[in-house]
Amino acid sequence: MTPIATALKHMLASGLAHESVVKAVEDMEREMYGSKRAKTETKHEASAAVDSALDVYKLYAEKAGFSIPRKLTAERVKKINARLAESGEDAWAEACKKMAASSFCRGVNNSGWKADLDFLLQPSSFNRILEGRYDDRKAVARETEFARHQRECTQALERKVYGGRNEHFASDNPAFDLSPGDWRAH
Repeated sequence: MTPIATALKHMLASGLAHESVVKAVEDMEREMYGSKRAKTETKHEASAAVDSALDVYKLYAEKAGFSIPRKLTAERVKKINARLAESGEDAWAEACKKMAASSFCRGVNNSGWKADLDFLLQPSSFNRILEGRYDDRKAVARETEFARHQRECTQALERKVYGGRNEHFASDNPAFDLSPGDWRAH
């Protein structure tokens, strides 16, 4: 006889009300089996969350040309659960989307390296992806030191030659005296 059945037999023999017996049996079941059931339910919920996260990754991975994992190891499941617990499913989807949109992550880099699931699962990589560190950026035209020097020299010569005006040959006096025999600038 199980412990619950034995307890039930004693309760009925003592004349307890039906509601009290039912409540007592439920409490005993919860005490005896509740933790195992809770762990099983949590495992199934976690499994569903991992499956959902993996489906999102696969969706973007196929579009971006990333490798699709063949085996979902216990270590990968643990890391997926950690990223989901830290950031949530929306952040996971955003990270997958950003990684797929990144030229660098897709292999447009010096080495041809491509991101994969294991890269995404690293805490530092996951956060960097969300922060936009791998986002494509438009090239900002920057003036080199040499180009700046040329520009400044040209401006200085124009000020000296044209007397501070920005109009070429605006003065009545010639910039150079080209009288016969004397070809030097005055």
